[in-house]
Amino acid sequence: MSELEKAKRLFEKAMEPGTNLSNRDRVRMIRLVIEITGKLVKREPENIEALELRAKALRIAKKYDEALETVEKILELDPVNKTAIRLKIDVLRSLGRRKEAYELAKKAVEEYGIKEVLVDMADILSVMGRKEEAEKIARKFYKEVKSEEATKTLAMILLARGKVDEALKILKKAIEENPNNYALLDLMADALRLKGKYKEALEYVDRALSLWPHNAMYWVEKALILERLGRYGEALKCYDIALQMSPKNTTILYNKAELLSELGRYKEALKLYDKILSIDPRDAKAWNSKGVVLGLLGKEEKALECHRRAVELAPNVFVPWRNLGICLIKLGRVDEGIKCLEKAISLAPNTAEGKFAREEMKKIIKQVKGKS
Repeated sequence: MSELEKAKRLFEKAMEPGTNLSNRDRVRMIRLVIEITGKLVKREPENIEALELRAKALRIAKKYDEALETVEKILELDPVNKTAIRLKIDVLRSLGRRKEAYELAKKAVEEYGIKEVLVDMADILSVMGRKEEAEKIARKFYKEVKSEEATKTLAMILLARGKVDEALKILKKAIEENPNNYALLDLMADALRLKGKYKEALEYVDRALSLWPHNAMYWVEKALILERLGRYGEALKCYDIALQMSPKNTTILYNKAELLSELGRYKEALKLYDKILSIDPRDAKAWNSKGVVLGLLGKEEKALECHRRAVELAPNVFVPWRNLGICLIKLGRVDEGIKCLEKAISLAPNTAEGKFAREEMKKIIKQVKGKS
């Protein structure tokens, strides 16, 4: 067996769902792929197959700068290499360079005719908040390229836009055609949870976990469903299982911290928010939530510092401004607090949640002004 073939088999094994491989085993295998392909491309710098495999492994290992460098080498040899283009888009997104990623995706579709890249364009637009455009492109992709990827992308964007019934319809049809597709089953669980059908959602996520028990995010989905069912102890256990697989995943840490906070276990929640911020000091949600918990513990001055940091990091989001305003009012700095609440009102979206928040903030301002 050649070195390249050995690296391919290792990579396929590492990425194969539904096996008893632990995440630690998968990480070791990916590292070995990087090591083997590194030696290969040193001997054969124009071996595109080895470069592609190396770039994929580096991306999985989150070594984005090295992955980007490897992808650029492929594109020097083959400027329209579909695999390399999609890898580059993915890596640029991971590096936070969304505009560059979008421009590359647009070029790939318009100049090279690579239709599969439509899904990347839709994903990027959705993350950038341009959800209407994202939905339009996702529908085009779904219509022109009948694939699992097309179904997942459209369903996720529909869910993000609150079009749960349509997403459920699309997912139901796809699962009928492919009943053992773990990704579609998990997405169906997500949609059913949003629809409020928690028991059905639990059945679907359990099906997904039976196919891929080592997927941390499936355990997170199960935890979210169990929370809605009031089964908080079981939900916390699910988060713990997920964290065993992915201990530095800030999404999992945040979700567990939020549940602990809701259960009144504030000190435990604070430890998790601090852990998130040690991993990513620019996580505005963690700063905001830490501030809320500190306020609940009566530590308003420390809470104020956190809310100010959250506003600095997310100046166009209404929640940090609202919480900063409430914190300032509690500290007796009423005028400053009112200004922050007014800013939050101007930023609140025209959704049901946003409208409710606006009315609540207006009530607070009215009450405070009435007392002064």
